[in-house]
Amino acid sequence: MREDYELIVMLKEGPRRQEVLRVVAISDIPLSSSDISKKTSMPQSNVVRILRELESKGAVKEVTGRRRNRRYKITRKGSRALSTKKELESKT
Repeated sequence: MREDYELIVMLKEGPRRQEVLRVVAISDIPLSSSDISKKTSMPQSNVVRILRELESKGAVKEVTGRRRNRRYKITRKGSRALSTKKELESKT
């Protein structure tokens, strides 16, 4: 549960992290950093860095083993963190 709290704080402090996670969450298919970059208008290098951070916290998971064109999907933990953060925002 502490890890969930740390992830929520990370999302709160980084709106770009939250934006990347939301884009991954609403997609029906796993997305590449290039896909996310196009949808968010963020430089791909920033998206790659954010995906690594989110993956280290367990919010997203790489679902392909290819080195180039890695694709990511949201995890249950990532979904919980997004919905918890949304609930907290609605209370304030």
